[in-house]
Amino acid sequence: MLFRDLCEAWQAFGKPALETMAMLYPVEFVRLVASLMPKEPEATTPVVMERMSNAQLDALIARCIEDGLDPAATD
Repeated sequence: MLFRDLCEAWQAFGKPALETMAMLYPVEFVRLVASLMPKEPEATTPVVMERMSNAQLDALIARCIEDGLDPAATD
């Protein structure tokens, strides 16, 4: 099966297949979802932040600190 064929089959049957699996086989469905989730989530910088000025970034950091968040935390 070519990748294009797989994509077409997924577009036609993917959502109904997932819904059926969730209803009839919830444990297997959860296992499937868990297997597709990354083990280590990647932190990404939203594009909006890349376009912010230094003053806007400073204000954002200040708000985080006021809310009790540590903007330098790595976990």
